[in-house]
Order: sequence, then structure tokens, then C-alpha cells
Amino acid sequence: MPAFQILTHGKTSGYSMRWLIEVDRRLGSSHAEQSLPCQDNFCHLSKGNWHSICISDGAGSSRFSDVSSKFVSEYFSQSLLLLSDLIEVKGPGSWINDHIIRDVLDLRKGLKEYTGSPELDDYHCTLVA
Repeated sequence: MPAFQILTHGKTSGYSMRWLIEVDRRLGSSHAEQSLPCQDNFCHLSKGNWHSICISDGAGSSRFSDVSSKFVSEYFSQSLLLLSDLIEVKGPGSWINDHIIRDVLDLRKGLKEYTGSPELDDYHCTLVA
């Protein structure tokens, strides 16, 4: 059974949509044996008809990837909702790619500031958005 469920409704181009979002975090057996925290995180945010869902998997080889995966999923989910405001004004286009690249660079800078570390070797994680 998933640890978290969201049932959400929206309208796009006159069509009704219904989404069921399920999230489950589990502590792996090797993490439990070594008393390590779960290094996976997610963030779901919504505003109007827009939803952002970001999942981050902390790298087991990085000491503080639980910290970075939480920061990354929350930061980028917020960034995507801010991007939705711009899409409403500017419309879709190739500018979105440049915007997302800037967001990723800002994310790295923000993570360095948040952790107080100029290097991110102990904070590796993946991002799916």
C-alpha cells in the first residue's frame, strides 16, 4: 500500500482529467542494517490546473544524499510551478529549455548555500521531474 496518495482533478482544453498520484518510500535492508536514513524524497505541488511532481533518489555512496534529495525535490518542484506562470504569459516555446537549464544551475548554487559546502561530492542525488 502506498504511503501517500493524492486524487486530483483538472481541466485542460475542455477535457476533464483525473490523476491518482501514489508515492511510497521504503528503507532498503542494507540501509537498515547500517542505520542509514532513507535517501529518497519527493515533492508534489499544485496551483490551479498546474501540478509539479519531483522525485529525487539519493546516491548511496554520498553521505548526505538524504539532505540533498529532499532539498532538490522541493526546490525543483517550486521552480516548475514558477515556470508555469511564465508559460501562461509567454506560451510554450524553446525558451523553456534555457529556463530549465538556468533552474538547474540555480539549484546547484542553492544546494551549496543550503549545505554550506562548496563541493557537492557528499550530496549526490538524481532528479526526475
